[in-house]
This record gives sequence, structure tokens and C-alpha cells, in this order.
Amino acid sequence: MLSRHSAATVSRELAVKILNEVDKGVYAEATLSQLLSKNAISDRDRSLTTEIVYGTVRWKDRLDSIIDGHLTLKGKKLDPEIRNILRIAFYQILFLTRIPVYSVTHQAVAQAKTRLKGRFSKLVNAVLRSVLRNQDDLHHEPEKNSQSLAIYYSHPEWLVVRWLDRFGEQGTIDILEFNNQRSHLTIRINTLKTTIADVVSNFKQNNIIFEIIDNDLGVLTVKNIRGPVLDVPGFNEGLFTVQDFASQMIAPLLKAQRNQVILDVCGAPGGKSSHVAALVNNEAQITLVDADIKRLDEAAKNFERLGVNCVKMIHGDATEKLFLLSMGKFDRILIDAPCSNLGVLRHNCEVKYRVKPQDLARLAEKQLIMLTEASHAVKNDGIIVYCVCSTSEEETTSVVEKFLAGHRNFSVDKIDHGEIFNPAFLTTEGYFFSFPSAKSSFVDGFFAARIKKSRP
Repeated sequence: MLSRHSAATVSRELAVKILNEVDKGVYAEATLSQLLSKNAISDRDRSLTTEIVYGTVRWKDRLDSIIDGHLTLKGKKLDPEIRNILRIAFYQILFLTRIPVYSVTHQAVAQAKTRLKGRFSKLVNAVLRSVLRNQDDLHHEPEKNSQSLAIYYSHPEWLVVRWLDRFGEQGTIDILEFNNQRSHLTIRINTLKTTIADVVSNFKQNNIIFEIIDNDLGVLTVKNIRGPVLDVPGFNEGLFTVQDFASQMIAPLLKAQRNQVILDVCGAPGGKSSHVAALVNNEAQITLVDADIKRLDEAAKNFERLGVNCVKMIHGDATEKLFLLSMGKFDRILIDAPCSNLGVLRHNCEVKYRVKPQDLARLAEKQLIMLTEASHAVKNDGIIVYCVCSTSEEETTSVVEKFLAGHRNFSVDKIDHGEIFNPAFLTTEGYFFSFPSAKSSFVDGFFAARIKKSRP
């Protein structure tokens, strides 16, 4: 338990600890969840910790640019912990304007004193005061070139260059701004147990602020949750599950029917399998395959909570043809392939700093193998839905086109306008592609292609 009597507040002390771990390659969500569960803190401190951590990671490059521009000794490597203290301070000054600047400065200096025995407290104070004397440095608009946009919006320049080529200046800025938004909690009503009307009534009784995105599909966003999602009324009872709206649009594309045999490749922790199960009212034989034991354990818990009883889970590698063939033939196959996650940067903001251009080709090669091997396990007239939460051409259209070029007995089963919430997410080829995400403020970047196997 962190001391509440330390000079710096609990929320800022936790934030520094988490950001130090993020710098080592750990994901913020995992560390944040772990530390918040171990420390009995108020909802207010929990909320502020979460805001500071995600906000600082989201805007890291812009914050670093401000810090580096005001270091007295240019080129000198700054202690990582001191850098995180300064990042936290400048994030609050830039984006959390209700917190007084003098309070932010005091907290940052106090953290430098207690965490590193005062060795850098004068430096922290000097950098903060230098910037605050020239606050125009904090708020200047970026120039309209890839380098300036990349720094200002904290995205890798190679990705900004790609988007400028594809979508132009304003389209790219829209994407960058969307990726840096705070994401609300999006949920899918579990029709195996309840209805959207009952969940809405429950939320109103518990003063939960929500917005209905689609009444027919049972999609809501929840906006005032400060604690963990398991504290939201109805979650532990399995009345709903957390799932982004774009992800919720994938399972219906299978056109699954009752009594069919269905395979979910790389399906843990089971979000899409549980959706398919709900669509067929638990009246199908679904097999979920994943290579990660821990994620399979998580899927098992999710299925139990949601009342899903038609899914069998198998630990295995979906790139191995003999392994897939050993399970028999399937009417429907869903491939939620491992990818770069470039479409979900709102939720996984660290990804943009870690993915490199060469990773896309490597991932696409594995995705093509996965699709190819799965094609041997689908029945004649059967359907494969290939999807990724990525926006790169390498992992989306390129994978599908390469597969089709080598498999003449497969063709695109075009997705119809009536199957998609927003017609703008339907490409001329008949693919689902919710990118640029700026077309809709609550939808991540997903791609899906429906492919059908014809009879010989």
C-alpha cells in the first residue's frame, strides 16, 4: 500500500510506477489493473491515475519534444524516471487544465525529491518553470508536414507518411485526433441472458450514464465508470460483455446457423465466439482454438459468466494444417488473426511506438499461412471470415488477394449494405473496413473479408 502521507499524491506515485514499467515493454493496461487492485484507493484517485497514465502514453512524443526543448544540456540523456515525472507534469498542464499549474509543479518536484533522493528536483523545477515562462511553446499548432504532425500527435512518422499518401492532410489529421481520443467503455448485451431494455433499466436505477449506439444490435457505451468493469451492475451476472462496436460487427458476417459446426481460430478470450453462440442461441458446435493457455483460461471464465455452453476449447497452433484437419471439417470458420493492432490505437496506445514497418510484412506472411491452412478445413459451400484489427494494406486486402490468387475454388462473398451498421464501412470489393475511424467517433479500425468455398 502506498503511503498517503508522502509529499506526492497516491495517483501520481502510481502513475510514475506504471509508466516506468511501460518503458520496459509492459502494457499499461496490465500494470494499471494489477497496481490498482493491490492498492485500496478512492475512485477519484483511481480515475486520475488512469487518466494520467493513458494520457501520458498517448501524447508521449509531444511531451518529450517539450521536455527536450527545455533541457539546459542538449543531447544529455535524462534519467527515465525523471522523464516520466516531467511527462506526467506536462500532460496535466496541457490537458487537465482544472488542476492548478502550481500544484502540478509542486507534485513533480516532490516526486523528484522522494523517488531519487532530491538529485533531480532542481532540474525538474527549472524545466517546468522555463516552459511556463514561455507557454506559447505548449500550444503552437503543428506544421503541415509529416515530421511535425508525427511529433505533435505522437505517432510514428512512417505511419503518418502512409496516411498522408492515402488520405491527404485533413484526413490524416482526423485519424490522428481520433486515435488520441479517450475511449468509452463499449458493451454488447448478452442475449443469452437478458435484453437491452432490462440492462438499460438496470443502468438507470444505478445512475450509470450511457448512450445507446444501436438498439437492435444491443450496443451501448458507458461513460461514468471509474472503477473496474466487474463493479458495473450486471457484469458479473453475465448480462453484457465489453466489446468495441467494430468487433461486434464481425460475428454476424459468418451467417452462422443453428446446428452448424463452427471453428474460431485464435479466438481467445472468446469475445466473438460468445457472440456467435448468442446469435445461434447456444445451438451450434463451436470449437475455439488458441495457442495461448492463459487466454484460453480467460475464455473459459468468460463463457461461464455469459452462459455460453456450446464452445469447446482446444490448445493448438492454427498455422499447422495437420492439427486443423485433425478436428474435421467446418461449415463456418472465423479467423481473428494476430495483427499489428493499428486499428485499435485508442485502446492500445503503446502499440504505435512499438510497431515497425517491417513488422507488417512479417505479420502478413503468418496471416496468409493461417488463412491457407484454415481453407483445408472448411466444407464445400462453407464460409471463412478473415478479420484483423489493423488498417495496413499488407494485413488486410493484400492477404486476401494473395490467398484468392492461389485458390481458384474460393471467392469473395460480398458483404451487403444491410449487414453493416454504416454503409461507409463497405468497400467496393465487398469487404468490411471501418477505417478511417474518424467516419464514426465510436468505431475502431477493423477489416473483414467473407470468403466462400465452391464445390469442385
